[in-house]
Amino acid sequence: MLMINTTNEARDILLSAWPTTEGKAFMAALQICADVDAGIREPEEAREAFIMAAREAEVPIETSMQ
Repeated sequence: MLMINTTNEARDILLSAWPTTEGKAFMAALQICADVDAGIREPEEAREAFIMAAREAEVPIETSMQ
């Protein structure tokens, strides 16, 4: 199982290994990851956006906060 720990990792997965390059949640997740890098959004927002993109693309995902 792949573990994603940072918004950079999430963005890289979205850009290189995602099953689709379309979808509202996909596009939002990319933008929010960029916004986190720019310091205008919080990492938790990127996490939630990534989860929504996974659901939209029917990518199995397990979430946990430690």
